Amino acid sequence: MTDFTHLQAMLPAIEAAEMKFDTRTRDAYDDATTIAATADFNKVLEQAALAIHSDLENRTLADQYVKDWRPKSEMDTWFGPEPVKFILHILRDGAVHRQGLPDESVNR
Repeated sequence: MTDFTHLQAMLPAIEAAEMKFDTRTRDAYDDATTIAATADFNKVLEQAALAIHSDLENRTLADQYVKDWRPKSEMDTWFGPEPVKFILHILRDGAVHRQGLPDESVNR
């Protein structure tokens, strides 16, 4: 189990960014608005990814996670479609696993 102290410290900023993103995109029907809101949200989420990276002891694995979590397009968020839920999962469980794959932390 990992103590995600850097990530925990960021939680209020992450949740505030999510609320702002949701407000800006709730009634948005054009791509430009969504792209702008996503870019702002991703600035905070990128900092969260770097916080997780610094909290993990295994640098090779941390580097791979950050690579996997990067947005694939300008309308994608870091960590996938529900980034705050994913972050809360990490904090709750004290472990990181790739989304959609079994939690490999039990094998370490």
